Amino acid sequence: ATGFDTLGWRDATPATRTFFVDRTAPEAVLTDAPTISQGVNTRLSGTTDLDTESVTVTISGGFGPYTAAVVDGVWSVVVPAALGTGSRTVTVTGRDFSGIVDATPNTYTLVADNTAPASQITDISGFDRTIETLTNLRQVTVAGTADAD
Repeated sequence: ATGFDTLGWRDATPATRTFFVDRTAPEAVLTDAPTISQGVNTRLSGTTDLDTESVTVTISGGFGPYTAAVVDGVWSVVVPAALGTGSRTVTVTGRDFSGIVDATPNTYTLVADNTAPASQITDISGFDRTIETLTNLRQVTVAGTADAD
């Protein structure tokens, strides 16, 4: 900036200032999320650009938004709600200090599994007694099945 006085004198040492115009939206990425979650207190975390102020996480089914502060390009949020069993879409959106919001947020799939596995005893070998008398035996072999998850 150059100053002039009323007589037309010009400032011989004009002031200068360098500034940056930010027109780039931040890119927030989910880097750590469980493939299968029990659906309660699920921790989601990731990385983003260093000039990102916050990251907003929403989950299909009406969960969120959850907002995480960004420190040195890293963010983390804990989803306190029970997600219920099923597949959910997680959307991660960054917002920088200039107020620019990512118009194309990243999406991920999270599978919430709140169902306990079913197990079943299929064989007890080595004796010919009832279950009630098992406590007096020295060695018992028990075989069974369980769900794959």
